[in-house]
Amino acid sequence: FILLGALSDRVDRRWVYFFGSISLVFAMIILNRIQNTPLHSTWIAVYAVFLGIGEGSRSSLVTAVASDMFPGAALGAINGAMGAAFGVGAAIFPWLAGFLFDIQGSYTTVLSLAGFAVFISTISISLAPKFKGESP
Repeated sequence: FILLGALSDRVDRRWVYFFGSISLVFAMIILNRIQNTPLHSTWIAVYAVFLGIGEGSRSSLVTAVASDMFPGAALGAINGAMGAAFGVGAAIFPWLAGFLFDIQGSYTTVLSLAGFAVFISTISISLAPKFKGESP
């Protein structure tokens, strides 16, 4: 959280977000691989490191990236809309994950959906323009 936040002050935040997204997807891949096998402490530790890097960097950068891309009076509304979207996802996705697990007996589909959501967010951030200076 702190190290990647500091790095994002020196390089384009979108690159740090991209790095965090890759780390988060690796964490999901590891979690998917170990869900039906005996847990090995090394893989759990590797999963925890990738999850910490991925989630720690991405969650701290969302508002910073938004403020870089959309400076000005609308920033509060943009951050509010992002917060609402995250809230809806946080309310629905755990229920959906449990429901799909009950039907399929596996988290593979859920982890694939989560990976797709990470992909969409990363592509969206990379395609959004970065404004210089204040907007009118």
